[in-house]
Amino acid sequence: MPQKHANRPCTHHSVRYHGGRRRQCSVCKKTWRIRAHRRGRKRKRSSSSLALRVLTRRSPSLRTLAADRGKSREAVRRDFHRSLAALTRGAAWRSIPEEVPLIAIADALRLRLWSQPFTLYLVLLRPVSSTCAVILPPYLREGEEGADWVLAMARIPEEARNRIIALVSDGHMALQGIATREGWKFQCCHFHLKMRLGNYFSRSRWSRGKVFAWLIHSTVDVLLETTSLSSFRRAFVHLFALLPLVRSRRGLVYLQGFVKGLSDYRTYLRYPELQLPTTSNVAESLNRTIREVLGKTRGFSSPTACYTWLSEHLRQKGTMICRPKLPPN
Repeated sequence: MPQKHANRPCTHHSVRYHGGRRRQCSVCKKTWRIRAHRRGRKRKRSSSSLALRVLTRRSPSLRTLAADRGKSREAVRRDFHRSLAALTRGAAWRSIPEEVPLIAIADALRLRLWSQPFTLYLVLLRPVSSTCAVILPPYLREGEEGADWVLAMARIPEEARNRIIALVSDGHMALQGIATREGWKFQCCHFHLKMRLGNYFSRSRWSRGKVFAWLIHSTVDVLLETTSLSSFRRAFVHLFALLPLVRSRRGLVYLQGFVKGLSDYRTYLRYPELQLPTTSNVAESLNRTIREVLGKTRGFSSPTACYTWLSEHLRQKGTMICRPKLPPN
């Protein structure tokens, strides 16, 4: 370790006391302080209050803040960066509940930064017997959503990862592979299913095929929610009868994929004791707050700055409410 105190500015050996805290060389008459201080003007003491107000949306954007204070944007930006550094210094994320089985809710947010695609991977952990999901530190990677889910899941603490028994997501193939490899129950998101079905089978009153679309959607709803075996069989046969009438090629492929993976959409019915949610909308709600932060910042200087902003925003939120889907009586 380099020596900080009692350093001598000269190489002579004849030294005498020059007061209580200074020394003087008797040859060249140089003096120095035995406990050196930092040179230059003293730094202003930074506070985390500014960053906290901006991240919790209790303060306007930095551009508006600069106009209100009569300061330049660069000065306000420097003040905010110092405040953000003070806020993140030694900050801890919300602790994961111990010794209880966990449910993981995963989703990704696609970003466009510096004309390049980036993906922010988000994971929340919720105890089976609770509705409070803990937000984990995000994972930001350049590129589209894909195999990087393996790296994102590997960042979960091993002790908590060993207690995960189910995974809820939008049905991405990488997440399905992880759930199969880890032996987790896998629940596909109903909201994403219905939203994608609406792209191919519109129920809008201006749609020419709205009657057929209503038949498709009502049949899918029965397959997703019914607990009656006879109703399930009738809906299954009805859906197969509707498949030859589908004119959209991509819509037909999507319906065939839904039939093939139907069991993943009914995991919450097969394991009611797990109290699984049927959607990953808690992560979607989190993505909406992230988009609001991105709109307020108007860009970042580097990927590190982007990750710092978003990480601190998620750390301040800490938890989200994630309610289970109760099976119908």
